[in-house]
Amino acid sequence: MKRTIFFLTLLHILQIAYSQVETRFFPDGDGYNQVKYIQSHPRASKSREFPSFDFKKLIDEDNMNLELDVPFRFGKGFDADITLSDGEWTNIEGGRLWTMEFRSVGDYSINFVFDKFYMPDGTEFYIINADGTMLYGPVSARQNTKEK
Repeated sequence: MKRTIFFLTLLHILQIAYSQVETRFFPDGDGYNQVKYIQSHPRASKSREFPSFDFKKLIDEDNMNLELDVPFRFGKGFDADITLSDGEWTNIEGGRLWTMEFRSVGDYSINFVFDKFYMPDGTEFYIINADGTMLYGPVSARQNTKEK
């Protein structure tokens, strides 16, 4: 019985570890130097700026809902249909590199939630912040969304 519980616990831990995409932090801003494809190419020339919104209004709404059984608001969500044709393609040794910059003036962070995500086998996807202190990835075919 103890072996079965240990085995099931180990499987659960491995499943959690396998499903997470690594986010690494670089206090010295050298995140660009961590991925050879990123370090050897200029930053994106195409960009998308997300719409601004009234942050104070959201705080006021949250304060009014403190007494209600409402989940904590993480951020302001909105849809953004972004395709590969929106970014910039660069031919590199062994393939192609797609780059694009995303900006949201006055916001603390930008988070991406993909409802339709597909990466072919052998490809990698990284997100890096402008000052090079955070690198998210690689995201690969393992994280593809399932067709519904």
